[in-house]
Amino acid sequence: MAPPETQKCINGNILPVDLDISKMINASEQLTNLTYDFSPCKTFSLQIQCPSWMSRGGLGGKCIDGVIKIEQMIDTTYDILNFTTVGKLTGSGGDNHIVCYYFPNQSLNLYNGAEPTGGEIVIELIEKSTKAKKDKTRILLFIPVTKMASVPENSSSDKWFRGIYPKLSLQRGDAETHNTSSLSLNDIIPKSAFWVYNDIKFHGECVDGGVKEFKETHAIFFVDEPIVISEALNQNFIDIAPGGITQRVDLSNNTDPDWLDSWYPTGMPVVAEGEEPQKSYKKRDFINNKVNRGSIFRNEMGTTMGPGLHNKAGDPFSLTCEPIVDENDKPIEGKDRLEWVKDVYKGVPKGMKQMLLAIIFIIVLTGILMSLHIFIFKNIGLFITQNEIADRIDK
Repeated sequence: MAPPETQKCINGNILPVDLDISKMINASEQLTNLTYDFSPCKTFSLQIQCPSWMSRGGLGGKCIDGVIKIEQMIDTTYDILNFTTVGKLTGSGGDNHIVCYYFPNQSLNLYNGAEPTGGEIVIELIEKSTKAKKDKTRILLFIPVTKMASVPENSSSDKWFRGIYPKLSLQRGDAETHNTSSLSLNDIIPKSAFWVYNDIKFHGECVDGGVKEFKETHAIFFVDEPIVISEALNQNFIDIAPGGITQRVDLSNNTDPDWLDSWYPTGMPVVAEGEEPQKSYKKRDFINNKVNRGSIFRNEMGTTMGPGLHNKAGDPFSLTCEPIVDENDKPIEGKDRLEWVKDVYKGVPKGMKQMLLAIIFIIVLTGILMSLHIFIFKNIGLFITQNEIADRIDK
């Protein structure tokens, strides 16, 4: 075990991780279903800040750079968020705001041995309940980002990144809130299969008796289909802090040796090149951060059906109620079940109505006459027969 003064994790399902597809062979759909539908948002708060799980108290140093925190400043009451083994989910921010973190320069994790060219984004969700924080479950959605010189015009993810990019530079330690067009996190959720990595461990919580922030944490990785961002916009996020190249949003700007050894195990010397300093990057070492094949499971359906509730064929547990809407897509509420019959009848021409009434009258009249005929002649015949039998007995 690592020395207690550092609390570095050396066993278990540890982040960061190299998602080696050749080691990932298990599948599970019934126990790993994710349902989502994020509400649109117009107000965002951005600041250079690492997630809490990258700065756990027992590790020693703190993460202070390399990550942009993006918080939606709206109520999440109408969000549809559910994970099979957890139940309803909500945001991890204040007032249950949805919070995500963008790693623009270096991704936290490797995908099949490589860093995504546009970084990585993670959405942090927690169990929606009245339990104490330490008794809740947390879900982290990791999404790789690919940068492109020319992004398709219909790219929803690039539109989202452009929308949340702040109008002003970010000063470290300060948050910048700005309004934009209505955007939804649905735009950056890939419609693809995903992998669920169970019971994640965080550096700083791994010694006996260590204080855990949440009861347990599970990670969802979208390995198959990264989202996209333009090269220019990705560079803007990297250079979001003023001060030139030495002030870029960069994980290697963290200097605490214990933190670097756990989360970014390489040395990053600064070397001079031309008139301004340039960073010389060494390859990150993930030799001890391989995926645990017994704890990661593939959900082939994943999010391929997109946001919202879906009644999947073959799923015996899936029941979905869909509202009935009129021609203007407005819900029909408070009406009798046969109200639609009246609406149809009102649209029938007057002449057609009269003909239908005549036909109905003839049918009803015919039924009455047939009933009378059967009743009368049946009973008269029975009466005559009984009288004939009585006369024969008397004779």
